[in-house]
Amino acid sequence: MKKLVVFLCVLFVFSCTSKHQNGLFTVNGHLSGATDQKVFLEHLFFNQQPPQVLDTAEMKDGKFVVEAKAPEEGLYRIRFEKNPGFIFINDKDDIDFSANAKDSVLGTTKFFTPANSSLTALIMTLDSIHTRLLSQDQARKDYQQQHNDSMAFMADNAFNLSNEGYNNFLIRYIDTAASPVNALFALSYAQDINMDTIKNLMANLSKKFPKNSSVAEVVKQFDQYAMAQDTKAQSSDIAVGKTAPDFTLPDTTGKTFSLNSLRGKYVLIDFWASWCMPCRQENPNIVSNYNQFKDKNFTVLGVSLDQDKKAWVKAIKDDGLVWKQVSDLKFWNSEAASLYHVEAIPFNVLIDPNGKIIGTELRGSDLHNKLAEVLNSGK
Repeated sequence: MKKLVVFLCVLFVFSCTSKHQNGLFTVNGHLSGATDQKVFLEHLFFNQQPPQVLDTAEMKDGKFVVEAKAPEEGLYRIRFEKNPGFIFINDKDDIDFSANAKDSVLGTTKFFTPANSSLTALIMTLDSIHTRLLSQDQARKDYQQQHNDSMAFMADNAFNLSNEGYNNFLIRYIDTAASPVNALFALSYAQDINMDTIKNLMANLSKKFPKNSSVAEVVKQFDQYAMAQDTKAQSSDIAVGKTAPDFTLPDTTGKTFSLNSLRGKYVLIDFWASWCMPCRQENPNIVSNYNQFKDKNFTVLGVSLDQDKKAWVKAIKDDGLVWKQVSDLKFWNSEAASLYHVEAIPFNVLIDPNGKIIGTELRGSDLHNKLAEVLNSGK
C-alpha cells in the first residue's frame, strides 16, 4: 500500500481537460490588506516540474487582473510577491477572486466558480476529518501507554469507524464530483483505500469523463503501476498463496526462535524498528488488534531491524508489544528482512496456520478488516 501512496501523490502530473470556448481565462482579483506588489499566474504540476508562470501583473490598491491561454481545465495558483498564494481551478472563462491578506481562514478566500467552491469545501472537510482522526489516534495511544485495555479497545474501534467513514466519504466524492480536477484531488488522499476499490474508481472516472485526457492519462499510469505490482507479486516468493519462508533469530534474551514454531496459528510477521517513526505510530493499531484477536488462534511475531539492543528492548516496553520479538541486530542487513525482500518498514506478512501467506502490507483499518475476515469466519 505504501507504493500506492507514492503513485497517488503524483496524480496531477497531467492537467485536467474541460474545453473553454475561446481558450482564454481571466482572473479578476482583490487582495485586501496587502501592499502593492507583483502578482503571478502559475500553472501547477504535481511532480518535479516547477510551476509555469503564464502571466504577471502589478497589483494596485489590492486589485489586479491576470489572464492566460488555457483551452483545458487544470490546477493553477495566484502567487503574490509578498504574500502567500492561492490555488484554484479554471472552470470558467471569467473568474472573480477575493481574499484578505491578514485572514488565513480558508473559508473567507473565494474563487467564485462552482469547481472552486467544491474544492474549498472538500479541503475544509478533509481538514476537519483529519483533525478528528489525529485526536482519536492520540487517545488510543494514550490508553495503550496507560495499559488501559478496555478504553484502548473502545478508542481503537472509534478510530477505525472514523477512518472507514473517511474512506467512504472519499469514494463517494470521487464518484460524484462534477469536476475531474476535484475528483483527482480527492483521489490523491485515498492511500488507505484498497487496490480493488481504486481500480473501480479509475474505471468509473473513465466512464464519467471519457474525453478527459487527464483522466485517461492517470488511468493509463495506474494500470501500468498495477500491472507492474501484479507481475512483481506473482514472481515473488513473498506473495499471497506462497509458503512463508522460515527463519530463526535471537529473541530479547538471546535464545533462538523460529517462525515455524508458530505453525498452527495465524501469525502476523511484523518488520519494524525502534528508530522507525511510522512503525511506532502503527504499533498501537497492532496492539489493539492483537488484544482483540489473540484468543482466536492469532499472534504476532515482531522482527526488528534495530542495531541497538537497549533501544529495541525499550521500544518494546514503551509500546506495550507483549508478543515474541526477535532480531539479529543487523539493521538493513537482517537475514529475515533479506529473506522477505523488505525494502521499507513498517512491513508485515500475515500467514495462516499452514504457513501460507494470506496478506501483506496490512496497516490501519486494512489489518483489522483482514483479521476480522479470516478469524471471525474461521477461514
